Amino acid sequence: MAADLKTYSRTIDEAAARLISRATDSRGLTAPDVRPRIEHAINKYLIQNGKPDARDISTFVDEIRADELCLVLACERGDEKAWEDLVKTFDSTVRSAARKICSNSEDAEDLASSIWAELHGLRTDADGNRKSKLAYYSGRGSLAGWLRAIVSQLAVDEHRKNAKFVQIEETREFENLAEESS
Repeated sequence: MAADLKTYSRTIDEAAARLISRATDSRGLTAPDVRPRIEHAINKYLIQNGKPDARDISTFVDEIRADELCLVLACERGDEKAWEDLVKTFDSTVRSAARKICSNSEDAEDLASSIWAELHGLRTDADGNRKSKLAYYSGRGSLAGWLRAIVSQLAVDEHRKNAKFVQIEETREFENLAEESS
């Protein structure tokens, strides 16, 4: 725990307990389970921007979307029911955002599938732990809005990756580029 957060330990404990009690479905999570995510968000949004008081911390945590944060944390823990609920609830949001970005339905489907793969965490870190984009959700805004932003970010990343592979149609263009590079 960061030195600054130790000052607020009791406030964070109480706020985490309130967050769990506000959740319609806590998905078996406890206050200690949500505390690391809460601490990360407090550090990111409050501590780095100044020295908040206990009331600021309490208000901040009370604004976190309890059900959505519990859903995400349960998915991260490998809860298959939570994952099914996430997909069932937000698949239309992801697909709609992908359709708005992509020029055709095939690309939109590919983008939506890529999003779910990124959220599920198909990649692993050096220690073999799954790396999921869900780790970045703080609960501060709606999960639907956050997912739309993730769709947009992945679309930009894909565009940048594919833009590097520009195919030259004209022979003369190829010759010009070759001359310029030498």
